[in-house]
Amino acid sequence: MAAETESDDAGASYDLVMPFVACVSKGGAYDDQAFVAGWECGALDARFQAMVGTAFMVERWVPPNLIPQLDLIAMKYDLSLQQVSTSEDGEYVQVFIGHPGLVDSDRDEG
Repeated sequence: MAAETESDDAGASYDLVMPFVACVSKGGAYDDQAFVAGWECGALDARFQAMVGTAFMVERWVPPNLIPQLDLIAMKYDLSLQQVSTSEDGEYVQVFIGHPGLVDSDRDEG
């Protein structure tokens, strides 16, 4: 997230709700990609913690280099992580993270 506004090929643009001002691109000290990766992993960890005791499954598109860390976070909560597909440009991987029975059964159906 090097820029406050990101654009896709169709010309649509999206503003961040809260810019990461601690990042180098905003004059901060932290590498943009590392900061965003930590934010994403931390957000998922907090979400899983809040959902302990419930059956759930989360679908996310994430950079491939986050998969090993996300798998460790999933294991922390006895969850399963499955890679589903990869974006055409290879920059993102679709993953399902959730209780093993839910992730496995949903994948079998679709």
